[in-house]
Amino acid sequence: LDLPPPAPAPIGIGALAAAAALKKQSARSDEPAPSPGPMGIGALAAAAALKNQSKNGGIQKDSPIDGAVQEPAIRDDPRFSKYFRMLKMGLPMGAVKNAMQRDEQDDTIMDLDPDKSLES
Repeated sequence: LDLPPPAPAPIGIGALAAAAALKKQSARSDEPAPSPGPMGIGALAAAAALKNQSKNGGIQKDSPIDGAVQEPAIRDDPRFSKYFRMLKMGLPMGAVKNAMQRDEQDDTIMDLDPDKSLES
């Protein structure tokens, strides 16, 4: 029996892209691509952040002063995030306020600036 050779197994897109990248890299030079080192990318980003912090005198604009804990913005407050999600989904403000009253929350909070904290 003379059978044709079997067709090669299908290769996924990711494998093709990886093979193309390796081929391109080997065509450029014999050196391997530079790696982020033993610290990893997260440590490099942290080192860059520390460098930027030292340029700014050690205090960032958004950091609390004297260790004071800042309250989150109203939209990020876990007590009210549910209601802002309702607005994002397209529910009218009246329905959201009714839900707040049902849940025994103060519905006038929805009239405040959602990007500020309750303290401000």
